[in-house]
Amino acid sequence: EESSYLPLIGALFHQGAYADVLKYAARYEEHFPQGPDRAKVFLWRIKALLQGSQLETAVRLLKGKDRPQSLDLDLLAGRIFWKLKDYPAVAHVLALAMDRDLQEVPAEDRLLRAEALFLGGNFREALPLYQQLRGVPAIADQAVYRCAQIDLKTGSRAEGLKLLRQLVEKGGKSGWRDMARPTLALETF
Repeated sequence: EESSYLPLIGALFHQGAYADVLKYAARYEEHFPQGPDRAKVFLWRIKALLQGSQLETAVRLLKGKDRPQSLDLDLLAGRIFWKLKDYPAVAHVLALAMDRDLQEVPAEDRLLRAEALFLGGNFREALPLYQQLRGVPAIADQAVYRCAQIDLKTGSRAEGLKLLRQLVEKGGKSGWRDMARPTLALETF
């Protein structure tokens, strides 16, 4: 009986029967609180809540101390918390994901964690993340710009200016490169 819940809940979700997803997810959690599909069922529950415009309930469940743990749940939670501008929650939940399986965390989610740390003023913790992300072409300019900002804020002025010059001279055609020009001009004025 336990193994039939997950495919049923997935099918119901794809049919748009979100209330039924919530009903069967609750039933699964009640009957199989430590079941092997607990995290996957919980993920379907969260997705159904989001589809049903029940964001507050989804957030409350995602922040619950006894929620199931999985990479997919952590990544979804990080994206939701980002949209809500809850940067400490973003940094926390994506740290869990990265601790769980760094290789499986997409660069975009690692960038969200770095940005959350940066926006929270945790520059020293954000810097190594940005340094890793400098090697990802789609976000390299942003990562270089943020590294330069952190260097300038934390007293590594020469390194920050070097990175800004590098971005202006060799960066792609991005808004980050465009922002580097006036920043460099101001810093060297």
